[in-house]
Amino acid sequence: MKRSIFISAVLASALCAEVFELGQVEVVGTNWTEKGGNSSVVIVDSETIAKTEAKKVPEVALQTPGVYIIDGGWNRNEKNINIRGYGSREVQIYADGIPMYVPYDGNMDLNRFFTNDLSEIVISKGASSVLYGPNALGGAINLVSKKPTEPFEASLRYGFKTGKDSKTYGNDFGVRLGTKQDWFYAQVNAEFSDIAGIQAPHSEKNANTFVTAVENGRKTNSESRDYKIGAKFAITPNDTDEYVFGYQKQHGKKESQIYNGRNEQNFRYRQYWYWPKWDKESYYFLSNTEFDNFYIKTKAYYDKFINTLESYADKDYTTMRWDSFYDDYAYGFGLEFGARLGDNDVLKFAPSYKKDVHRESATGTPEQTMSDETWSFALENTYNFTERTALVLGLSYDIRKPGKGEYWTGSGMIDLNKQFNAKRKGALSYQALLKHSFDGNDELRISFAKKTRFPTMKDRLSYRFGSYVPNPNLKQEDAYHYEIAYDRIFDEHLTLGGAIFYSQVKNQIYSVPFGDTGLYRNENLDEAEFLGFEISGSYAWENVEIGGNYSYLHADGKYTDKTWLHHTYLPKHKAFFYVDWKILPNLNMYVSEYLQSRMYTETDTKKWQTGSFGITNLKFTYKPIQELSIEAGVKNLFDKRYEFGEGFSGEGRVFFANFRYDYK
Repeated sequence: MKRSIFISAVLASALCAEVFELGQVEVVGTNWTEKGGNSSVVIVDSETIAKTEAKKVPEVALQTPGVYIIDGGWNRNEKNINIRGYGSREVQIYADGIPMYVPYDGNMDLNRFFTNDLSEIVISKGASSVLYGPNALGGAINLVSKKPTEPFEASLRYGFKTGKDSKTYGNDFGVRLGTKQDWFYAQVNAEFSDIAGIQAPHSEKNANTFVTAVENGRKTNSESRDYKIGAKFAITPNDTDEYVFGYQKQHGKKESQIYNGRNEQNFRYRQYWYWPKWDKESYYFLSNTEFDNFYIKTKAYYDKFINTLESYADKDYTTMRWDSFYDDYAYGFGLEFGARLGDNDVLKFAPSYKKDVHRESATGTPEQTMSDETWSFALENTYNFTERTALVLGLSYDIRKPGKGEYWTGSGMIDLNKQFNAKRKGALSYQALLKHSFDGNDELRISFAKKTRFPTMKDRLSYRFGSYVPNPNLKQEDAYHYEIAYDRIFDEHLTLGGAIFYSQVKNQIYSVPFGDTGLYRNENLDEAEFLGFEISGSYAWENVEIGGNYSYLHADGKYTDKTWLHHTYLPKHKAFFYVDWKILPNLNMYVSEYLQSRMYTETDTKKWQTGSFGITNLKFTYKPIQELSIEAGVKNLFDKRYEFGEGFSGEGRVFFANFRYDYK
């Protein structure tokens, strides 16, 4: 067996032991590799997450081709992931296959989500499986948790980081306890993160006299705190059946960093936002029951999201302008029926239902309620012509039914859905994927997918502080994805892979002037186009592995008058390179370099752009015994100033140390 394949298989056996398989949606393994996904569906396993120091979910974007960090910077202070030009509203986020997006606007601040309790992050680009459900216009991200495999196991982790200036330190702590017995398993976990402040790059100065964005090397208003607790209990009456009850609760609070760019208007109209609450709580049930030639999977969940936002007139949070309270919840259920129709043919059917309820209020105003119901019916068929050739066909039909659409006018409550006679909408998605291996060490994939996304409540119903006119009858967006991808293990040392893709969006939602009123309105306008390619590879010999990837993305959008506009927060070029060197049997060094070209931050001008940059990270790992890891390193080694959004620089040079103990 070739060395690269053998290493992959060994790692797979070690890592798969902790993967919560019932939380997976699509199975990516092929006959040419045991684990790790491919150019179209990337699996970032727990070992890679730890090695690259990706402690929050958005950080995995740096190492993943075709995936980008989106820094919400301006006011919201959120970090999200973009896949090949599709942002957080178009890419659905799942935890163990359960949808996690915020009901009102479809966004999710992924910087609130830890990675320590994850066995893998599955990033599905373009033609993601229809089994995920509705609204995955540009792909899907599934956060798959861990599960115990031994009679007793425990994991304890502590991390510390600091910049050179005062109050730029952070602590994070994680613990997981689990047991696996003959007929059940159980697990509890807890995570905590406390960031006292973010270190600014050495070269960063205050750009304007209106505000102080940097104080003594510390970014103003950059404090945050998060914790998460979880529990999982499963009944396993035999080797195949599984019935899981789960609970997750997380609490966050965060400040909003201050804009420090070149656009003077952003200073003059600055609002200082603070979130004393960013809370999510989830209850869920997952099951798998197998029979002779078919299986049934079920899921049911209830999810709460409580969010408190306070806007102030000053950076010290002394004079409040206004506040806003979200008290949202969602619940739903789904089934998946799978049947083997023959030796080479598997058919899956997955109906699902979800209800989203958004409740919003502010001091002195009554609560406004908005709601949506969404049904989805998905079919997926996999036919294996030979051991090396397979065709996967997918079809889904989604229905969204609007419920309440309340809005407080200041003197009375109106229902916008009733006032505008909002209609029920239906959307059809379909796709095809052909996979072929020429010699068992490679895989060629050719795919086409038509995907859809219903507009969010915010898209349709928000007045946005009196600057917008609602449009409750917005239509869904449609995307057409085309891709050719190829991955290969060439010999015992070298692996290479790549993909070429083209994607077109019809009826994309844009904000346009509403007549001569001075207001704006969301409309379904012409199109957007995303064209690009990705290449990645690695070479391993003796105790050293080198590797990396490069992504090219050309993104355009146009109005009905054929005026082409630049898409924002999308660099044309990005690259990631690493060297992984086992210096001694128990000492390892990992060096990485991330490179990114400039990008636009406003659609109609070249004036506001970020600069190109590179970030160097260095990490040493020492294992005195198999169970204990001691790590130390530096992020942003050369203290470069860089931006994922104009006016919001990334962290300067930071030193860190980690201690981890795993017992099995």
